[in-house]
Amino acid sequence: MGVVRLVLRRCLFAGLAMVLVLGAVEGGAWVWERQHPIGMRNIPIPAPSRLADESLSRAFLDRLTVERASLGHGTPMVEDEQRGWAMPPSSVVWKGEVPCRINSMGMRGPEVAAKTADELRLLSLGDSTVFGHGVLEDDVFTVVAARHLAERSGRAVSWAIGAVPGHDSGQALVTLQTYGGAVQPTWVLLGTLWSDIYAKPDARPSNAPFEELSGPLRRLATYRVARRMLAPWLTARKVRWIDSRSDIGVDPDGSESRVPIKEYISNLDRMAQMARRLGATPVFMALPAPMDFDQTPPPLIVERYRAAMKLVAERQEGIFVDGPATFRDEGAGIGWFMDEVHPSTEGHAVLGEALAEGIWKKGAGL
Repeated sequence: MGVVRLVLRRCLFAGLAMVLVLGAVEGGAWVWERQHPIGMRNIPIPAPSRLADESLSRAFLDRLTVERASLGHGTPMVEDEQRGWAMPPSSVVWKGEVPCRINSMGMRGPEVAAKTADELRLLSLGDSTVFGHGVLEDDVFTVVAARHLAERSGRAVSWAIGAVPGHDSGQALVTLQTYGGAVQPTWVLLGTLWSDIYAKPDARPSNAPFEELSGPLRRLATYRVARRMLAPWLTARKVRWIDSRSDIGVDPDGSESRVPIKEYISNLDRMAQMARRLGATPVFMALPAPMDFDQTPPPLIVERYRAAMKLVAERQEGIFVDGPATFRDEGAGIGWFMDEVHPSTEGHAVLGEALAEGIWKKGAGL
C-alpha cells in the first residue's frame, strides 16, 4: 500500500511539474508574440509603382528575401464569418513576388476616402486575377483603367480593388453588400469566373484531420510562435488555383463546379442589381486564359460560364468586356500570362485599356 501511494505521489508531482513547465513555456510564448507582432517590418516596402531594376540594390533584394521568409511565403488570410476568408486589414502581404498593401477594408490599395462631388470611382470584384496576382499595384488593370478614364474625362477617377484571392461570385456578392455603400462606386466591375468553375472542394483530397487538430492549437501562443519560427520550412497554406484542365468541373451544368451555373447567374444578377441601387453601372469582364490560345478550344464548361456572364450583362443593361477577344485582337498569346490564369503586367495593361474603352463608349457615369 505504501509503495502504491509513493508511485501515485510521484506521478502527481511529475504531472504538476509538467503543467508548470508547459504553463511557463506558453506564458513565455505569449509575451514574445506581443513583443514581435506579425505586422512589424524592419525594412521599407517598395512604392506601389513600376520600379526600374537598377533602383533596387542587391542588398535591398537580399533583405526582402529574408523578410519574406520570416513571414512565410503563402498569402496570409484571415477568417471572415460571411465570406469564409479575407485579406488581413491594414497590412502588407505578398502575392507572387510582389508586396501588396491592404487597407482597413481588406481591399488592395490605399484607404478609400470620402468621394468628392466631381469624383468617379471604379470598384472591382473577383478573385486573384482581379486582385492582381504578381503585378504591382499601379499595373493592375483596375488602376490602369482608372488612369485612362481620368485622362479621357478630365475628372478625378479613384479605384478600389475589392477582389480577394480565391473568392467566387457568392463571396464577391457579400463583399459588395458589406462595403458597396462605403465605397460609393460609379462602376462595379464583376470579374468572377475561375473560382466559380473550379471543381468542388469535396472532389479533392481532404486535409480535414489536420484542420481539426490545428484549429484548437491556434489558440495556443506556443503553437503560433512555433509556426512562425518554422515558417521557412513549412508548406504554406494557400488557396489553390486552376493548374490544369482536371481542376475544372466538367459537367456542362456546373454541377461539379464550386458554384453551379444557375447559382452563378443568380449571383451576377444580384450584384448587378445591387450596383444599380448604389447608383453604379455594372461592368462584366470575361477573363482570358492561356487555354484560349491552344489549338483546341477551351473546355465547354468555361464557354458556358462566359456565355452566362454575357447574358446577364445584356439582361442587366451593363457593360461587357470580352477579355479573350481583346487579347486576340491585340495579338496576345500565352506569353502574356504568368501561369494558367494570371495575366502578366502586359496583359493587365491590355485589359485595363479595354475596360476603360468599354466604359467610355457606353458613356456610363461620365
